[in-house]
Order: sequence, then C-alpha cells, then structure tokens
Amino acid sequence: MERDFEPIVILVKHPLLFSINAKVPARTLAEFVALVKTKPDKFNYGTPGASSQSHLLIEMWSARAGIKMQHIPYRGVQTSLSVATGETHLVLLSPASVKNHIESGTVRPLATGGLVRDAQRPDLPAAGGTSEEFRELIATEIRNWKETARQASIEAK
Repeated sequence: MERDFEPIVILVKHPLLFSINAKVPARTLAEFVALVKTKPDKFNYGTPGASSQSHLLIEMWSARAGIKMQHIPYRGVQTSLSVATGETHLVLLSPASVKNHIESGTVRPLATGGLVRDAQRPDLPAAGGTSEEFRELIATEIRNWKETARQASIEAK
C-alpha cells in the first residue's frame, strides 16, 4: 500500500480535559456520571462539531459509562464559551481551549483524558486512573497531537 505522506516527528501532544460548567454540582468524573444517571437526558455536551474528535470520544465514553447526553455541535472556540456560560454542561477539549475559563472560575476541570496523571496538570486525576471502572471506560489515552509530515516521494537526506 502506498502512502501519500509519512510522519517526520510529533511536535506536541497533550491530554484533553473533561471540563464542566462550574455550577454543575460534581467535583469528580465519577460524581458527574452519577449525576447524569439520576437525570437521564437532562445533560448535554458541546463539541467543535459533529464527528469531531471530542464528539466521537464523548460518545464512546458515554456509552461505556451507561449515560446519555444531548450533543450540541459548535464551531471552534464557541465550544469552550458554551461551557463557561452554562449553555452546555460538559466539554472534552485541549487545556489551552478552556484555560481562561478555568482561571476565571466559570469552568471546572474534572480529569485529564489519560491513564496516568499528566505532568502539566498534576492537580487533576487521570480519567483512566481514578478507578477500575474508569480505567475500563477510558481504555486508551485521550490525547490531542500535532506532527509534521512530508510527501512520501521525497527522499530523506
């Protein structure tokens, strides 16, 4: 099989953050799941669009957790603003996307989307490391990454 591009190097990778509106009365990911289970179909989540990384990951995670939430797709930065204003309850975004809202107190991060604590966010538990139940729910690192690539037909020197 021929490839059009081949990777050169991963420039940056970081776990995504499970973050909620600060008015949602949950302090952990487990508490959030329990809250959603008590009020089926009353909670929603925002993503940067249908079929985006966040959308697919939250759908997979929700199915494994046995919860159902309404999906509200946005475009770009509107997603982080939606959770800050309370329009949505949950987002799964990069730390940079929600940083200002966390600092202002309108958004509360619950966990990183990893299996182990992230060195950049040692104050937050890793979603996959919070309990055996959540290790099963996460099953793999939920990370965002950027890399450089080149045309496969270009020879390396």
